[in-house]
Amino acid sequence: MTEGQSIGGRPISLFYRFNPTAKAKFKVGFSVSRKIRGAADRNYIRRLMKEAYRLAANRYAPPGDEIQGGLEAVFLYTAAAAAGDRERQTLQGVQIALERLLDELVMKVMPQ
Repeated sequence: MTEGQSIGGRPISLFYRFNPTAKAKFKVGFSVSRKIRGAADRNYIRRLMKEAYRLAANRYAPPGDEIQGGLEAVFLYTAAAAAGDRERQTLQGVQIALERLLDELVMKVMPQ
């Protein structure tokens, strides 16, 4: 995402951009830093992020039909946050961080 914006946080950061030609209203992706050793650990954290998003998704409805295009977002779990912080690697810890980022995204993107 070269021309996008970001919302920083620990342990998850959010990168997003508005794509006026997108077919979907909201497209989301999940990534985990490769500095977290072991594919199994990265996949576990990615599954936690997907589940946390699934549980929170119906609270954050995408924009209505009056807006053309869509929003593209990527959630990135950073290695610095994971170092020695096992409690954030639970579903509840990831869910809290992800919902905080979604709240900030809604405040920035949705018109008041």
